[in-house]
This record gives sequence, C-alpha cells and structure tokens, in this order.
Amino acid sequence: MTLQTEEKPLCGARAYSLLRRGGDGRIAGAYSGAAYLLFSDGMLMLHDRRRGSVPFGIGVSDYPRLRSLFAEGTEVSLRPSADGGEPLSAEIRSAAGTLRLTEILPDPRRCKQTALPDAAAVREAASRLRDGNAGGFAPAVLSLLGEKPELASRPYLAAALPRINALLDALFSGEEGPALSAAAGRLIGLGQGLTPSGDDLLCGTLYFLHAFSPADPALECAARRLRTALSPLLSLTGAVSREYLFAAMEDGYFEVTADFADALAGGRPLGPALDALLAVGASSGGDIAAGFLLAAGRALSLAKKRAAPA
Repeated sequence: MTLQTEEKPLCGARAYSLLRRGGDGRIAGAYSGAAYLLFSDGMLMLHDRRRGSVPFGIGVSDYPRLRSLFAEGTEVSLRPSADGGEPLSAEIRSAAGTLRLTEILPDPRRCKQTALPDAAAVREAASRLRDGNAGGFAPAVLSLLGEKPELASRPYLAAALPRINALLDALFSGEEGPALSAAAGRLIGLGQGLTPSGDDLLCGTLYFLHAFSPADPALECAARRLRTALSPLLSLTGAVSREYLFAAMEDGYFEVTADFADALAGGRPLGPALDALLAVGASSGGDIAAGFLLAAGRALSLAKKRAAPA
C-alpha cells in the first residue's frame, strides 16, 4: 500500500466541509488535470494546486504523482482526524493506497467587488475572446461588440444564442415567473463533455452576479432568482457539472474567476487574468467568461438607464 503525504493543501470551502464529515464513495473520473471523488453528499476534486482554489477542490503540489491512487470506478473512503480540531487532518483511502492531508485550512478569500466592472474592460475582454478564437459558446460575446458570430459550422452555438438571450432577458427583467426557469432549463446540459457549455455559461453568470452584488443590490436579487430557477433542474446534467453549478449557486468561486472579476474592476491586469481563466478545460474557461461578460453587459446597460435623467 502506498502512503503519500501532503502538507497544507489548497482547500476550497465546500471541500473542507466534506473533509470534516468524511464518508465512503467512488472515483467518478481520473484525468490528467483532476480526479473527481463522488460521495453521497457531495463531490471532492483533487487537482494541481497551480490551478488555484476551487470550491470543492483539494489542490496538491504534485497531482501527477498522486493520480495513480485514484483509478476510475474504484471505491474510496474519506476519514477526518479523530480529534476534529483545526488545522484539520484527513486521509483519502483507495485500494491503491492512502493520501494523508495535514494542516488543512479552508481558503479564506471572498470574491466581492464594491463597484460595477469598467465598461471598457468588458469590451476589451470580449475583443480578446474574439481575437483568440475561443470555442464553445464564447463567441456569444460578439454581441457586446455589435458583431455576430459565424454559425454555419457551430450548431450548438446556433441553438444556444436564442436561449442565452432569453435567459438574460428573463434574469434582468426583475420579474418573478416561469420565464427564467424555462430559459435556464433550455440551457442546462446543452453542449458536450463533463461540463457542457450551457452549464459553464450559467456558472459564469452566477459568478458575476455574486461577485458584483455589493455594487448593485439588483444583482443579489438576480442571483437569488437564478439559484431558485436552477435548483430543481440540476438532475438534467451530469454529476461533475452539477457540482460546479451547485457551488456557483452557493456563491463559490474559482480563484481564476475571482481574479477575472478583480481585473474587470481595475484591480489587476486584464490579459493575464483572462488567459488564466481560458486555460480551464477545453472550452470551459471561455464559456464561463462569456456568461460573466454577457451578464456584465446587461448590468451596465441597466445601471446606465437608471442613472439617465427622467
């Protein structure tokens, strides 16, 4: 049996709660960048710590070395230290060996901005997505530049665009009712892969609403309404994507999305922050950025209308 030890791993808030509870589960998937451990009450993602904080993630210093412990489909158990004190210690056990985690503390950072994003920065980010030929639903941001994407070779995007617009219309109308639930239901699960583009775009929208809610109380209300609409729909997508959506609904965030929000607010250079976000998955980063920027565009437009003289 192999024993590996990791001191002071990077630990998201949801991951920390799961580590404290412990439990038995199985390996839902093991990939070059992450392994997903599925338990009855949540999912734990083991990943390279250079990826930054993930709400349900444990970031380790040498993920490739540890990956051999987690073969897809095998059983796994999670055991916190008996004393339950802080810093927490825990063990993740599989048939191949044990990963011992010591001096675990949850990531204390909060992703909150007190002013709306800069409109010029939103347009610049949209331009960078266009010029980088980001895939998935990222070309939807061309609407922020007064342009239209090419759709003939992009059937998923062609199907998604009216659904994205319907979601944003319902979300920013401020009205309660079935329109938002219907729009969210037509996007969730749309696309391919572990996290379909529709789900990633919804996550990006939620990340924006939560991050900038201190700047505009209407965004906090919109986040609540979208969370309510999505809650009964989570079964329509896969387990991994469902965990990302749930974390976004509960005001969780990736470190890279927090940095992106900070960049749009002028707190750090935009280019490196967007590049780091785009490095997430094959197209997930671009889809998240699209949801973020499209929601930002709507929020800025509404703020401008409210500020205009009657």
